[in-house]
Amino acid sequence: MKKMKKLFAVLTAILLGVVLSGCGASVSEADSKSPDGGRVVVDFPSSLLKRSLIEKGVIGAESNTTVFGYRAYLIEYETKDEKGESVTASGLMVVPSESGLDEAGRKKLEYMKAKGFSTVLDGHGTIFADEEAPTVGASMQNVPEGSPTILSSLYGFVTLQPDYIGFGSSVGHQHPYLLEAPTANSMLDFAKAAKEFAEKKGIPLNGQLYITGYSEGGYAALSSAKAYEEGRDESGFSLQMSAPMAGPYLMYHVARGIVELDSIEHPSFIADVAYSYALAYGKSLSQLVQSPYDSMIERLFDGSYEMEEIEAVLPKLISGEGGLLREDVVDSILADDSDFWFNEALKENSPVYWAPKRAMFMLHCLGDDIVPYAISASSVSIMRDSYGAQSVSLIPVEAAISSNPDTSLRLSHTECALPAYAVAASIFANARKKTIGY
Repeated sequence: MKKMKKLFAVLTAILLGVVLSGCGASVSEADSKSPDGGRVVVDFPSSLLKRSLIEKGVIGAESNTTVFGYRAYLIEYETKDEKGESVTASGLMVVPSESGLDEAGRKKLEYMKAKGFSTVLDGHGTIFADEEAPTVGASMQNVPEGSPTILSSLYGFVTLQPDYIGFGSSVGHQHPYLLEAPTANSMLDFAKAAKEFAEKKGIPLNGQLYITGYSEGGYAALSSAKAYEEGRDESGFSLQMSAPMAGPYLMYHVARGIVELDSIEHPSFIADVAYSYALAYGKSLSQLVQSPYDSMIERLFDGSYEMEEIEAVLPKLISGEGGLLREDVVDSILADDSDFWFNEALKENSPVYWAPKRAMFMLHCLGDDIVPYAISASSVSIMRDSYGAQSVSLIPVEAAISSNPDTSLRLSHTECALPAYAVAASIFANARKKTIGY
């Protein structure tokens, strides 16, 4: 148990950038500009990153460990929104660099370059404030943070993180929250743009693509894998496998579970879904949300406010007097009324009704208190039993990190994110080793 607690603490430090506080490395004006369609927003040396990781006791970061430098580019690209209209969006491309590497590390990186980098397309979790978007946070802080610290610096992948529509370069456009098509668009279109950028910049990619993401990012990963296999990808990558993590894949079931409660700890999530779906389906928000909250939501979700600020305004009560949702909406969801447009929209945007051909590992924590483990279990059952999928596996994260299928360990949704990324990274690295050789 002590080892697990240390792992969680260490991964938290990595993903939140705590290990690098006060250790920022500046990007010169010349380096921050590129004629190839992107600009450097973080250029962090391996030596400084490695020293910080070792000082914090990061598992796997030792004196003889190769920790690559972290070079991140902001890339703009075109994608399609919920109406099928073109939007200029942005994303972060993180490339392992030789900055600060010792001779052994440089030789290892040269070998990887000769083989070409494998790429991970990573969907980030739910955010509300624009400053939380990958490119915005990187530009403001100029230090490594987030899952690319594990995927790129420790495992040597090129990591792609789209901001999603509504953040970064597309701030001001409503974020199409948990809508399948625009979510997949923003992911795969960024992969295409990043691959084109890499070709212009001389960044060697081997064509391998792995897809992952946590929470909303898990939903984005599954939506993207589905879109890829349905032929809606134009990136030219070869998808190897995917690892969606803890996503609300069965949207109607998630909604029903929420409205069966009297109150909810985080009303921002359901309010964002209501706003997103009302706009996408051309409906008035007042058909779902009670006054006065229906008139507040557009302002609350304009990218200016963090979750805590939004939830200081919204009620935790689901419905009834002073509640968030109209009572007839709750009744229609509970009755599974097929004539209610919102129910059908939720089902239409549940990316589980298909059979993946490529390997897919669905990661989820048994103790998830926000998106129940049963959502992933049911999603896997649907893909296997109803669509004949044979390549989908369900992995309880607690069992994976403890190497004990009968473990009593239970991690919440927040606690689960960090070890889940470690498990996904290990799965991808093992697959890369078998196919590429490093």
